[in-house]
Amino acid sequence: FAPTQCTQIVKRKDAQSHIDTECEFKQVECDDCKTSNILRKDLIAHKSDSCPERICDCPFSQYGCTEQVKLKDLHDHAQQNEVWHLKLKIDYLEQTIANQRKKEKHKLVVLLKQSAYMYDLKAKRMHN
Repeated sequence: FAPTQCTQIVKRKDAQSHIDTECEFKQVECDDCKTSNILRKDLIAHKSDSCPERICDCPFSQYGCTEQVKLKDLHDHAQQNEVWHLKLKIDYLEQTIANQRKKEKHKLVVLLKQSAYMYDLKAKRMHN
């Protein structure tokens, strides 16, 4: 049967081939999760965004978790590693704070050196 949303004009003799191989509105099956009611035009988006079988990074990867799990297993992974994830996030935040303090300390040292230099210049001018 021909998908009703398709507006592609094809020769009658090529219609079945079009439907079988290229029609964007034909319902196809995802090879990974076996969902069968996906429009061919939506299959790439399904595989990259919502397929429960796709492998994805843990949401805590930005804090150091290196686990990659199937989307359908992500919730279980998060629950089973909740304490470890919190420790990773705390470590990350502590490092961020330490780095910020170093930057602020460096800025203060630079300001103090500039102030000392200006003071020395002023003192030399007063003695001359």
